[in-house]
Amino acid sequence: MKLKALKGVRRLAGIAAVVLLVGACAGGGQLQVVKTRPNVEQKFWLMEPKPPRKPVAHVILFAGGRGRLGLSFAGISELRGNFLVRTRELWVKEGFSVALPDVPSDTPVLFLPRNGDASFRASQEHATDIKHVIQALQSKWDLPVWLVGTSRGTVSASAVAANLPKGMVDGVVLTSSVFQPLESGLLGKMIPEKVRGIRGLAARDLARIMVPTLWVHHKKDACPITMFKDLAGFMSMQTNAPKVELLTYQDGGGARGNPCHARHWHGFPGIEEKVVRDISNWIKANNEDR
Repeated sequence: MKLKALKGVRRLAGIAAVVLLVGACAGGGQLQVVKTRPNVEQKFWLMEPKPPRKPVAHVILFAGGRGRLGLSFAGISELRGNFLVRTRELWVKEGFSVALPDVPSDTPVLFLPRNGDASFRASQEHATDIKHVIQALQSKWDLPVWLVGTSRGTVSASAVAANLPKGMVDGVVLTSSVFQPLESGLLGKMIPEKVRGIRGLAARDLARIMVPTLWVHHKKDACPITMFKDLAGFMSMQTNAPKVELLTYQDGGGARGNPCHARHWHGFPGIEEKVVRDISNWIKANNEDR
């Protein structure tokens, strides 16, 4: 317990983030905005358990695709079908403080290249923006912080964990991970030309993650860039994490549409509550191990 308290002191000592705007409650959450880089603001949607219940940890949920949630005082207007977005209330029921970051004010979508990186998700700027989100969360509750990504959001979760200072992140969860780059010959017309070539998870990031990591995947995931058969090779790249574990699923129901979208097996249809509960239990167990 003493070690945990000291870790919290180190975290809070460096807090510089200031919440610039807090929106009225809408749909079970609040709009918050923090200043991150010069002339840049980062919006995120914040949800917490109802008082007097105290959160058990912070989870930052990274949606896939463009990463644009369209946040306003009214709530989330885009990517509402995404696995992590549509299950946000389940995470709160599990006792977490939940933050869903939108795109920063200087970037319309998160797949655009940035300063030599194949995607803004992999950039140091993205990590800096999320650092300020973490600081804002910690200013209220000094709790463990877990980064949870789904689909292309796994690039955010892994790269941010790799690029942030030691001690800011307590663990990572990667669901329906993107393993392959978006090559023009891989998916053909399924992938817009403007995002072809954007990479998936990178060995350079995975090897630098030094916190417990949980991989979560559906064995029937039929998206060509997130195939279950590629999972083991990428898990083996995590050579410095103290714990690397896997949850797999092959049940569910109602899969429909594009196999790379969140209503197909890629987004765990029909088993959302089970998947969130299993991940939550794993996070809580590893909180106790800190």
